[in-house]
Amino acid sequence: MAEVLKMCGDNLTRENVMKQAASLHNLQLPLMLPGITLNTSANDFDPIKQMQLQKFDGTTWQLFGDVMSGSGT
Repeated sequence: MAEVLKMCGDNLTRENVMKQAASLHNLQLPLMLPGITLNTSANDFDPIKQMQLQKFDGTTWQLFGDVMSGSGT
């Protein structure tokens, strides 16, 4: 949301917020896993389409495998 508000600049109308939220392209955020990007469009409001598997080793979560599509295709 913070990134969307930055993209809005001084124009904080509902229309502009929705337009900016629907136009994210390869946005990488510090809290996301490396290689995971956010993308939205006017017809697709689901920003997260990638994932990476993790397993708990008794102490911490360990990533394994590559980043993969979460769309099932």
